[in-house]
Amino acid sequence: MTTSSVEQGTTRPRSATNLLIMGGVIVLLVALFFLAQASRSVSLNRSATGFDGLPRWLTTNEIPARTFYGRAVLDIESVGLRILPLFDVDLRQSLQKTNDDEAVMAETDRDISHYVVRRKMALLPTLLVMPKWRAGVRDVAALHPDLLIADDSADTVTSQVGFDIGRLVRDKEAVDSTGKSPSGAEYLLHYPQTLENSPCVPIIGTAQAMVLGRCEAVDTPFWVLADPDLLNNHGLSQGDNAAAALEWLPSLTGNAGEEIILDLTTAIWSYRRGVRATQQRSWSDLSRFFEYPFSIIWWSFGCLGALVFWRAWRRYGAADARSEEEKGPRASRLVSMDTKARLLRLTGRDDALVHTYINGRLDHLADEILGPHRTRRPDDRDRLFAAINRRAPELGQQFTVFGVQPFDTATSPDILLRSVAHLDDLIERTLDEFGRTGRIG
Repeated sequence: MTTSSVEQGTTRPRSATNLLIMGGVIVLLVALFFLAQASRSVSLNRSATGFDGLPRWLTTNEIPARTFYGRAVLDIESVGLRILPLFDVDLRQSLQKTNDDEAVMAETDRDISHYVVRRKMALLPTLLVMPKWRAGVRDVAALHPDLLIADDSADTVTSQVGFDIGRLVRDKEAVDSTGKSPSGAEYLLHYPQTLENSPCVPIIGTAQAMVLGRCEAVDTPFWVLADPDLLNNHGLSQGDNAAAALEWLPSLTGNAGEEIILDLTTAIWSYRRGVRATQQRSWSDLSRFFEYPFSIIWWSFGCLGALVFWRAWRRYGAADARSEEEKGPRASRLVSMDTKARLLRLTGRDDALVHTYINGRLDHLADEILGPHRTRRPDDRDRLFAAINRRAPELGQQFTVFGVQPFDTATSPDILLRSVAHLDDLIERTLDEFGRTGRIG
């Protein structure tokens, strides 16, 4: 077998192994992606009680609208209406103090300060959307009267808005409730929530059971939507709610063509032209870059880093002191020779050890001169010496002494060493004579 064939034989399995490793890594990345998709809880904005679908629905129907996530300054001159959904039942307390011990029964999903709510209402025409459902709705993906916020919590949030908007009540017996918008489009609500005894002007509903109303305060006109199911992701799929939203939402904007903004921020990002904004950033702004879909990027970077570390460790690890010959197909033969040499040394048979060495060197020389694929015969040694005699008779005569075992147990180590050195010199001169380069052994 030639050196090139050996190298090809060792390269192909290594390439196949690398392909298998790369394939395994790709499968692992795909599995991690789907695992992250399945294991992570649905974000609030994309859940049934969220409002991500509303701006998309309006934009699809050529009504200017977009979702505002913060991280930029909002020019209030270009905004006709701000939709501000509340997911907080106590604007003066943090969610850790207001929520139940069980996450599914949490009433506050997004904490916001009462000062921020009032300031937002003062800066822009605002549609204030009241809270209705607990966090369990998006966890279990079902509507149930037990998942409605408590009556005490409803009274708390209405009293903290800063203006009298009435009392928030829910009908836990009416599974379905229908009504009509100002344009006559029917809407459908489950377990309807309304404002009772509200001083606001009803737009949808009545003064005793108002769903949507226009409220007047000192220099702060705003609108209140008692039941978020009229506009949230779940509600837009019910009855004619989506069609009704297209009819009455644009009527709340000051001028045609002005944007409708779905405001999902919990800080004040608005400013008037000519007034410099002084909004302070918080750690929550940075945390958004670790949420979905950015989390998939971080997962990918982590897997890539682990793969690079593993590959570098395998490729550039501790140096392998073995030669290529010791790692090749001849490794088993070399081990056998080393073992035999060790046994001979232990028995004190230095003459037999040198004789074995001489036979090995002559076999390697025969491979170089007669060819490694020749037919092995008992007269190989004679054929080798005959070939050397034909090319260099003076060298051939010196090889005859190594045709038989010239040593015995009484031979001194000094003579053995000189014989080995003489053989090595003959082999080198013979290789030069035959045009071979490099050592054999």
